[in-house]
Amino acid sequence: MRLIHTTHRAAATAILSGGFQDGELQGLIGHLRSGVWLSDQALSELYSVFLEIEVPDEVAARYKEESDMHGYNRWLIPAAVLNRYPVRECPAQ
Repeated sequence: MRLIHTTHRAAATAILSGGFQDGELQGLIGHLRSGVWLSDQALSELYSVFLEIEVPDEVAARYKEESDMHGYNRWLIPAAVLNRYPVRECPAQ
């Protein structure tokens, strides 16, 4: 499954040279969540650099967020999982 991580130039450079790192987010019901946010489309309204990673469908399925309020599909995948797969910068969408 082709997933996209939307970010800024400095972060993209760090990811391409050293891999993803988990970020933390306070969930709606108060628990702390960590991982790397990905989507099935380039979110150009957020940042201008898009990193593409091919994750096996069965792996991605475990981390898919069950919410349709964003208008796109999202995944929160641990960096340790993502760093098993090659990542590349893809052209601006």
